[in-house]
Amino acid sequence: MSISRRCKWRTLASRGRRIKAGRSCRRGTSSVLVVIALPVLLGAAAAAIDLAVLTAEGQKVQNVIDNAALSGARCYASPEVAEAVVNRIVAENNAITTWQVAPATTCYGPGDDVPGYRTLVGDEHAVEVNAQADFSFFFGRLIGLTTTTVHRRAVARVTVQSNGLGDVFIFGGATNEDCDAVKVMGRANTLVGNIHTNSSMLLGGLKTVMDGDIAYVGEFTEQGAQHVMTGTAYQTDVQDYPINYTFEEFDVPPWDHIVDGDLSVSGAVVIPSGRWRVYGNVKFASSVACSDALFVVDGDFDAAAVNKVFDGVTIVAGGEIRLAGAGSYYSPFQDNLLAFSALNDSTSLTEQGISINAADCAISGICFAPDSNLSINGSREISIRVGLVAETVDLLGSESVFSGPSQDPADPDLRCDVRLVL
Repeated sequence: MSISRRCKWRTLASRGRRIKAGRSCRRGTSSVLVVIALPVLLGAAAAAIDLAVLTAEGQKVQNVIDNAALSGARCYASPEVAEAVVNRIVAENNAITTWQVAPATTCYGPGDDVPGYRTLVGDEHAVEVNAQADFSFFFGRLIGLTTTTVHRRAVARVTVQSNGLGDVFIFGGATNEDCDAVKVMGRANTLVGNIHTNSSMLLGGLKTVMDGDIAYVGEFTEQGAQHVMTGTAYQTDVQDYPINYTFEEFDVPPWDHIVDGDLSVSGAVVIPSGRWRVYGNVKFASSVACSDALFVVDGDFDAAAVNKVFDGVTIVAGGEIRLAGAGSYYSPFQDNLLAFSALNDSTSLTEQGISINAADCAISGICFAPDSNLSINGSREISIRVGLVAETVDLLGSESVFSGPSQDPADPDLRCDVRLVL
């Protein structure tokens, strides 16, 4: 019995030593593996940081070309103009970033198939921007990664429409020899459509994109820098106004609302629809909303507040029409006419008949001031299917788009629709 027990003990002891030896061997192998894998793990972690940065930078590139495609679509009249606008938007962003976007612009028209979207119909056009930007790895260099190229794509669609004025977009009727009946100033504005002035025209400011011909009777003066002109400037003869509205033709009953004196509104309210006859002045000093309405006003029409919505509103005034305040929307109710000022002051060519002074507004319809000045001053205005007809026209401000008639006039009841589709 004693011998047998000793033998069993030795066997267990022997097994114990083997177990200890095995553990010692595994510890040595694990240490070696950790030493070998550590640089790889650190490199992978570093590459993950670069990947996160790359994803964020890729989204910035996408944001740039989204904005560029939308801007090109908003002022679409020809592929050349759209491409010029796309390049300008991209260049302005490249100037303030470390990464540089290289865009390639493709334009589509009715009947064209837009890859990944559909075939365009009616008066639809699309602006496609394909862009790439090089990205340099920082931590990824530890595992051999140096640079990569980010590719992004954006497509914006637009419905191009007519403004109802034939082939004219801006018309300055003053015939005084020393008068600039049309002035285009400001920075980075885009004008799409033909211009006529019965005297002279001044193009100033910086980075104005003009797609359309300029017909002038007196002189055409170009100042400023970095303008893009796709049309022709040429001398012509004095022309009549392309439209000829009178105050009397709108002053016809029946009326849904009659105000014997002034109409003054403060506070955020909804103005009832219908035909309004005001035998005084109108003043909206708040963020009013109104739709499907005609205002015929003896005096001035003053709407100076932010975030107004005049969706289907025509304003006819014997005095001045002043529209001010950011973030507003204006579209016409009758005869494609947004605003008509019958103000007549023979002593001054600078009397303000219609003034629109705001930022981030969308405007459509014709503005008509045959015996006074029409002035638009603001930033990031988007004017679609618009006509500006007055004794003198001043376009000021910056980063605004003013679109005139298309080559194929669409239904005047339709509104321009700009949206990002890819």
